[in-house]
Amino acid sequence: MAAVAAALSLSACTAHMDMTISPSDTYDATLVLRDTTGSVLTADTDCQDYADPSVVGTSDGADVTATQIGSADDAEGVGCEVKATGVRIPDADEAAGSGTVPLVMRDGDRYIVTVSPIPTGLDGAPAASDAGAASTTEPLPSARLSVTFPGAVVDGGGGSVSGRTVTWEGSDSLTSGVSASGYATPDEGLGVLERFGAWIAAGTAAAGLAAVAV
Repeated sequence: MAAVAAALSLSACTAHMDMTISPSDTYDATLVLRDTTGSVLTADTDCQDYADPSVVGTSDGADVTATQIGSADDAEGVGCEVKATGVRIPDADEAAGSGTVPLVMRDGDRYIVTVSPIPTGLDGAPAASDAGAASTTEPLPSARLSVTFPGAVVDGGGGSVSGRTVTWEGSDSLTSGVSASGYATPDEGLGVLERFGAWIAAGTAAAGLAAVAV
């Protein structure tokens, strides 16, 4: 997703991306960019620049929207929220034939997510993005990427794993590139508590309330 590279090229920004993969071979993703200084993203920024298919890397039939969030008075700064839904996931054979590494592909009963290393300039900073941001040596204040698979995470790729979700925190890990895989079958590889923990907790709470009422 070139928008990730764009986000990591903005030193004044925080970039948070959350992706959910569906067993129907599509994924949804939400990318939130914030500028805490107002020097890169402003009230005049056209967030549609980040919704262009060439930047987001979406497939035909996917729905992409971009809206401005926050304001100059907001402590988190002004920003853009980009949502992509129904992005088609190719299988491994199709991906191999395309000659490029897709953000997500399916290999048998696993989905594989690959975020390639972000190209850097001579100073080691992320290179200027397609959205026109300049290179900088300043660190990114906040960067996070989370991916939720239909089933359990198989390979977390150095991220923090919790059941079906793997999360990477910090710009260093993302600029170096990350990869992870998880089961394509819903709930495969998950234990009883991971599958039904929320229901068990709700049932326990309900039983407790009933006991108090009695």
